[in-house]
Amino acid sequence: EISYSNTYLKKLEPSVGSLSPTFDKETLNYEVTVGSEISSISFEAEAEDEEAVVYKEEIYNIEKGKNKIVIKVESPSKIVREYKITVTRERSNNNYLESLMVNGYNISPAFDKNEPNYEMTTEIGEEEIEVVAEAEDTNAEVTGDGIYSISLGEKEIDIIVTAENGETRVYTLTVTREADSNLNIESITPSEGTLSPSFENTKEEYILNVGPDAAYLSIEVVPESNLTKVTGNTDIEVENNKKVIITLTAESGDTREIEITIKKEEEYTNIEVDNSINLLKGEEKAIVIKNNVPEENLIITVENEEVVTNSGLRLTGIEKGQTKVTIKLKNKESVEKKVIVNVYSDKLESNEYIIEEKEKAKVSIYKDPTPRTTISDYISGYTNERNMVKVYTKEGELVEDYTEI
Repeated sequence: EISYSNTYLKKLEPSVGSLSPTFDKETLNYEVTVGSEISSISFEAEAEDEEAVVYKEEIYNIEKGKNKIVIKVESPSKIVREYKITVTRERSNNNYLESLMVNGYNISPAFDKNEPNYEMTTEIGEEEIEVVAEAEDTNAEVTGDGIYSISLGEKEIDIIVTAENGETRVYTLTVTREADSNLNIESITPSEGTLSPSFENTKEEYILNVGPDAAYLSIEVVPESNLTKVTGNTDIEVENNKKVIITLTAESGDTREIEITIKKEEEYTNIEVDNSINLLKGEEKAIVIKNNVPEENLIITVENEEVVTNSGLRLTGIEKGQTKVTIKLKNKESVEKKVIVNVYSDKLESNEYIIEEKEKAKVSIYKDPTPRTTISDYISGYTNERNMVKVYTKEGELVEDYTEI
């Protein structure tokens, strides 16, 4: 009875390609992919039950794209099972040119279908050229060939080959028409400020000094040739030490760059500085002006030179204590900032312990006559500022927990 109703295939095999997934009698749907050159396919199909009938065609003609094929197995009891196969015939991906030429000219390098980039130079005065291109595959489409108008300088022509499956390949032909290469300059005139040194055609680097109120400017550059283009010389935002690059481009494509550095006279209206600074006795440390006011634009005074001395913004700790440093703008003395300077001892100090200094006091031996219970209690026996004292183990590791015994 089982055999009488058996509608399974025991074999299903395409003449070209392979089934996906691999054949299994329980699996009813498959896919096969074949190349664009395949126009027909057949299947070898064998039923498990010798009495069952397999319905299929000897040859299936297939179009490009997806093709649906159904193979039926009918058991002696007229039960039917269908195996469905989707055969995908790929479209050609050949998007190569067979030839590329320009009538009357040679291209460089010599044409090779695998090389995408070519160059050629026309005669002076040439107005148009004809590009001739032919695809390797007759089913591919070529665009970008034909007649082109040519102007002075460079022109890029893209020849695009579209394969039957839509994939594209681009061949680029760069056409150069010989032209004037004159890059000489007659004059350079800024809308604001003064050039230094004075203009000379052979010079390519200048400094442009402008006032503190300058915001935007332009620089007129007059080339000898009226066919030379100038870029980068307009709508220039003024910033101190900004480098402006002005580019001259001749018809030939040759370029020349003029570099102009803007020097803007600064007008300072405030001083940005930290409110306090800490240093050890004998240590030197500079006060940092955050808004970069030059030191020569500042007046700096120290309130107590027994604690701190200064050389401009550079301070030297003299004696433990606190003082103030006043900083003012020379051109606007009403603008001032006061910086609190704390000078700390560079040695451990205590009224309770005997400290034997050793190797510049970086390693010390402590003799504590009074037993302490915690590290925190122990540290309290030093007269140094608490945040200036650190405790290390014998192994040299910094102790973080001061509640330890």
